[in-house]
Amino acid sequence: MKTRFKQGDTIIEVTLAISIFAMMMVGGLTIMNNGLAKAQGTVQLTMARNNIDSQAEALRYINGAYIAQYPNINNDVAKEWEKITQNTTAAASNLNSCRTDFSPSNVFIIDTQTAKKTKTNLKVASTYPRLLYTYSGASPSLVTNNDTNVIMNKASYIGAEGIWIEAIKSSSSTQNNYYDFHIRACWKATGSNVNTTLGTIVRLYDPRG
Repeated sequence: MKTRFKQGDTIIEVTLAISIFAMMMVGGLTIMNNGLAKAQGTVQLTMARNNIDSQAEALRYINGAYIAQYPNINNDVAKEWEKITQNTTAAASNLNSCRTDFSPSNVFIIDTQTAKKTKTNLKVASTYPRLLYTYSGASPSLVTNNDTNVIMNKASYIGAEGIWIEAIKSSSSTQNNYYDFHIRACWKATGSNVNTTLGTIVRLYDPRG
């Protein structure tokens, strides 16, 4: 009677199989990470656009309140127009550059909760462009930085990250006096080693001529 022996896998075959499996696993994880990074980058882009739109609407609201009461200005919101048009710049900064110095007097933001101009705590974005708020009366564990997508009572502005406004006054000598407000946003998107920049221009007319 003949005895038959079945040859098993050699160490080379086992090592090759494990190597192929590891390569497939690493490739799959890389694809998943890239997909998640792109998804998160898209969310950040949407949030940045929302914050830019909020700033634009706040500027229009303040300008509309001023025009409605001109020349007898007695409303706090309308008075903000005079404040935001006091400090203008001759030319806007480069759209493709990320601002790191927020000390110039012509750089500001609008607190969309109160419709007031502020320069408090403007700084580089840690995640994406946003306004930061804290909630008075909350316990220390609940007092955290929150963006404008969370609306709660007693929210107090404490700063802004990666978003700012630059105002430019018209140079025309005609009676059409206007201001161009350059709303800028800049941040480093997830999974990217270059800065992402966004911007829009809002032109608003001043009845003072």
